[in-house]
Amino acid sequence: MISKLNMITSNMINHRFLLFGMIALTVLIGCQPAQQGQDADGAVPMVDRNELMSDITYLASDQLEGRRTDTEGNARARDFILKRYARVGLEPVNGTYEHPFEHVNPRTEERFEGAVNLLGVIPGTGVDMGGEDSSGSGGNGDGSGNGDGSGDGSGDMDNDGVDGNNRYIAVMAHYDHLGVRDGEIYNGADDNASGVGGLLALARYFSEHPSRHHILFMALDAEEQGLGGAVYYTENPAIPLDRFDMVLNMDMISNNDKNELYAVGTYHYPFLKPILEEGTADAKVNVLFGYDSDAWPQDWTMASDHGPFHGKGVPFVYFGVEDHEHYHQPSDIVENINPDFYVNATEAIIQALIVLDEQVPVRSEKTQ
Repeated sequence: MISKLNMITSNMINHRFLLFGMIALTVLIGCQPAQQGQDADGAVPMVDRNELMSDITYLASDQLEGRRTDTEGNARARDFILKRYARVGLEPVNGTYEHPFEHVNPRTEERFEGAVNLLGVIPGTGVDMGGEDSSGSGGNGDGSGNGDGSGDGSGDMDNDGVDGNNRYIAVMAHYDHLGVRDGEIYNGADDNASGVGGLLALARYFSEHPSRHHILFMALDAEEQGLGGAVYYTENPAIPLDRFDMVLNMDMISNNDKNELYAVGTYHYPFLKPILEEGTADAKVNVLFGYDSDAWPQDWTMASDHGPFHGKGVPFVYFGVEDHEHYHQPSDIVENINPDFYVNATEAIIQALIVLDEQVPVRSEKTQ
């Protein structure tokens, strides 16, 4: 009896230790943070939060002195973006990322001789034009029209004047800001280091997840000087505008206390609204529509770099937030943005572009 009792007691103790060990292990696993590359609910995030925050922090740092066009700080921002273009693997346009131009501010008549737009392409897999094959050699990332770079820029066109492998969506954000005024640095964290950080996040995502359209990434200069970079491109397009099915602009996407991000442009291009609604249905920010007609307190139709493209008949969607107390103030610093909102807004824009890439119609008179 004593021997069996000891055995039973010993087994009970062992089972209890095993049970306690399993419970402890379960609790320990449950308390662990999400694995790297996953968010709290186990999903793989579209945006690298650390990289996004690192980008906006550098671009809005005092070292860049407000990134005013034609300054050393602006050149430092340009160098940073160029290195990221190369690291992500964007293809140069017409042999180069850098597209310099001169610009005169139409309000102040100040001349800027060293402005530079930064252009790079992630080639797409080809847009289905209803033909037998939309993945041929007509067009590549350098805008030359032929896959071997030997074309004359016209591409291999079908009878409708467009080719399924020559369709583009342009993603843009301006990288300049106001610089230094009266000894104070206007860092421009929300306006528009946030948009550039978003552009680089989109470039990384679509370099790893191929789109149907070619995506032209445009970091534009001299926006604060009268939309200079956008005006120059629309007058001197490195890739013809008739190949653009739409443009997507990001300008101020990191600072909103109401968790609201506006998608502007559907008043002019109503066919975009259901596509955007589908694309952002699961977004962690509230995507709203408006600010694109005189029915609103402000009309943002021509307020940023999408404006000159709209003026040429290219459909646009502009993502941005309402004006806030830090807009065009020295207080527009990275400490005053909303990091969670910024990450979620950037992810919402990626979600929108995924569906836009799938569904936006080939541009024709019907979409203008």
